[in-house]
Amino acid sequence: MRQKSGQLDSSSERLVKIIRRATRKQYSAEEKIRVVLDGLRGEHSIAELCRREGIAESLYYSWSKEFLEAGSHQDGPEDRYRCHCVGHILVACLIHSAHRSYRRGAAN
Repeated sequence: MRQKSGQLDSSSERLVKIIRRATRKQYSAEEKIRVVLDGLRGEHSIAELCRREGIAESLYYSWSKEFLEAGSHQDGPEDRYRCHCVGHILVACLIHSAHRSYRRGAAN
């Protein structure tokens, strides 16, 4: 017996969704931070960074938002310490980026 095309489409669509979920890449916290910091450095456009990493720009921006809002969820001393460290990392990256931009400008 042959199934109706509507039923076939829905079952095949379900199968595709299952396969996509099973093969979806899982990014570690370190990978997310690395990508966000690369974007904050500003050496390449966000679009170029996302193409290189194989992620959607919307995913980059959601990671960036999570990363930058980490300081707003301080519950205890360990959270304040973690946010303090994140702040230092951001400042160091911004200083490094500004220094590289300055050196490129001085070289021209």
